[in-house]
This record gives sequence, structure tokens and C-alpha cells, in this order.
Amino acid sequence: MAQVFAGFICGFGISIIAAPLLAWRLVLLRSSSEVLARLLPPGISVIAIAFLLHFGLLLILTAVGIILGLILLAMDGESGALGSANAPFTILVFGLFLSVTAPFAIILVRLRAFIIGAALVGLMVFGWLMPHMANWSKFD
Repeated sequence: MAQVFAGFICGFGISIIAAPLLAWRLVLLRSSSEVLARLLPPGISVIAIAFLLHFGLLLILTAVGIILGLILLAMDGESGALGSANAPFTILVFGLFLSVTAPFAIILVRLRAFIIGAALVGLMVFGWLMPHMANWSKFD
């Protein structure tokens, strides 16, 4: 059960950090994108955008964290390597993040650095930190 809670906490933490950064980036890209100019008219508050993004990211990333926590629970007892408490789980998360973010990084050239950075942060939090958090817990 500690693995699922660790996944929830990791997803919640990333949503708190990612929402204002993504809102700021969208407002910066508004002048160069016709679609964003229609979605985000001039004068709209960055705080309002961040609030909406936080709500969506909160739901999505905590759900991803809970699902990854269930997978980690199923893979419990595996050996660690390279600083990870569960090396097969870290490799699985790396493959998942690569398969999800690589198409977007190829298609969206202006957001490529942002997407790669977000994927690396997600990999570090979900793939590396989450198994350690599950081991540190006192649920058992």
C-alpha cells in the first residue's frame, strides 16, 4: 500500500510544480501561435491559467502515480541498481515516458526543450524517487 501512496504523493508534487511553469510557457508562446492566441486572449491572468492547469494536472498525474504505484507494488522485491531501489521498475518508467513524450518532442519543435525537461523530471520523480519513498514509509 505504501507504493500507491508514494505514487499519489509524487503525482501531486509534480502537479504543484508543473502548473505555473506550463502556464507561464503557454502565455509566452501565445504571440507566436494562432491557436494559443484564440484560446488565451490578451489580458488573461496567468494565475487563472495556472489554476485550470493545476486542476487538470492534479487529476491526471495523481492517477498516473496511483497506477505506477500499483505496478510498483506488483514488482515489489526486485533488486536495485544505479541508485534505484527497484531497477526493473525504473526501466519500465523510462520506457513509458520515452514512448509518451518522444512523439510530442518530435512534432512540437518550440516546446521540445520543455517536453524533454518535463520527461526527465517525471522519470526522476516517478522512476527513481517513488520506490525510495515506498521503502521509507511506515505503512507495513
